[in-house]
Amino acid sequence: MDLALELIQATRYDPQLNNFALFKFEMGLAIKNSQAEVAYRANQFCLT
Repeated sequence: MDLALELIQATRYDPQLNNFALFKFEMGLAIKNSQAEVAYRANQFCLT
């Protein structure tokens, strides 16, 4: 998972980037979740 690696590297090398890295990490997860939700709803719509 690239985002997790990015988070670890950012927190290791630059403590000042902790918040930014965490924000980017959470945004990445949110985007993945919303894409999954859209795909799920599209499938539900096609099945009904």
